[in-house]
This record gives sequence, structure tokens and C-alpha cells, in this order.
Amino acid sequence: MKLRVIVFLIFTFFIGIVHADTVRVDGFKARPQVKSNWCWAASIQSIFLTSGLDISQHRLVTAAYGSAVNNTAPGFKGTLKILNGLSVSADGSTWEVRASAGNSFPNANWLLEKLQNDEPVMIWYKDQTSNHSIIVNGGRYYRDNIGNVNWQQISAYDPWVNRNMTIDASNIPRYVYGTFDVELRKVSPRSFVPRQPQAQFGGVCYVQGGACPLRQALPLQSQCYCPSQIGPIYGIVGN
Repeated sequence: MKLRVIVFLIFTFFIGIVHADTVRVDGFKARPQVKSNWCWAASIQSIFLTSGLDISQHRLVTAAYGSAVNNTAPGFKGTLKILNGLSVSADGSTWEVRASAGNSFPNANWLLEKLQNDEPVMIWYKDQTSNHSIIVNGGRYYRDNIGNVNWQQISAYDPWVNRNMTIDASNIPRYVYGTFDVELRKVSPRSFVPRQPQAQFGGVCYVQGGACPLRQALPLQSQCYCPSQIGPIYGIVGN
């Protein structure tokens, strides 16, 4: 009887061991923030640098405030307006930016897919000492018995100290309160036409990967959101 109990306990111990995998964004590039409040600009810049596009922090701040003032991020609405209003010429091609945001920590499965595709993710992070924009570029995770991703920890570049920091799993929902999904789209020079407003109001909210109808018309290019399982996903009003 004792032997059976011991064997059972050993078996239970080994099947309870979790196999963890790591992921990181290959070719990740980042630069420290130029001014004390420019963590958000440095984080956005990192996304572009990793994609091979060099956009200065000064340009991003000027797009937000009209000049390179040492201001904090202009909130969800202002940050989305900056991102969705950018078009960049590089290597003879034009790149447009599409972005959406949610006021929550990132979905675990979605985050893994982004990192495996070598796409860093900007998050907003707040703890007892800081309220900060940082860039997730890797982490350690495991899958449960039905295949869902569970993070043990994520790694994020902190532009203030110019190095990676680690956020343990228990602190992800505690400290991460914003997630940005940024996509760069290459547009051929022949087909690129500067976007012109076609109407003053729109009835559709366009977010990353989809859209939803609005209950009432809102001004074009203003902020809107679509409901989701992880909370509101913010986007831009269109027709």
C-alpha cells in the first residue's frame, strides 16, 4: 500500500510540472527617450524602428502638440490620432499606420501571436512609483491542457532606463492598463492617394481586425470603441 501511494505521488508530481517556452522579437530595436516625458514617443518609435522605419521622437511629439514640447502622452484618443494620421515615405514606398487600443492588459493568446510575428507591443504601465509607456518584446509562457496561453512573465523595454524590465504574471493585470495594436501597411507609390474627408460624421467604428456600428453618428476621425471580451477596443470613426 505504501509503495502504491509513493508511486502515485511521484506520478502526480511529474504530470504537474509545466513546460515553459520563451519568445522574443527578433531584430527588436529601441532608443531611450530624448526627454523626461517622452516615454510614449520612444515606445512608438521602437515599433517603427523594428519594422525598419526611422521616425524621430521629435516628429511624433510635434504631430501631437504642434511643437517638440516635453509633455506626457495625449491620452488614448490623442495617441491613436497620432498613429492613425501618420504616413511615412521610405525606400521609395509609402507606409501608412493603422492602430487601435484597449484600456486593459493584452490578451495572452493575442500577445503571443504578435511577438511570434516579431511585432513588439506598446503597453501603458502604472505601479506605485511610475506611470509609463513601455514596449513588450518577449516573455516566458506555457499552454494549459486546452491550448490557451498563460504567461509566467513578460519582458518590456523601458525607454527611461534604456533596458528591459520583467513583469511577473500576477502583476500583468495589476499594473498594465493600456494596450496598443499598431500595424504598418505598405502602399505602392502608384496607388497611394492622400486621404480626404468625405463627410463630417461617420457611423462605423474601425478597430484593428474589424469594425462595429455606432449607436449614433460621431465626427470622422474621432475616437470610438467596440466592445470585446477584454474590454473596450478603441479605434477611429469612419463611414
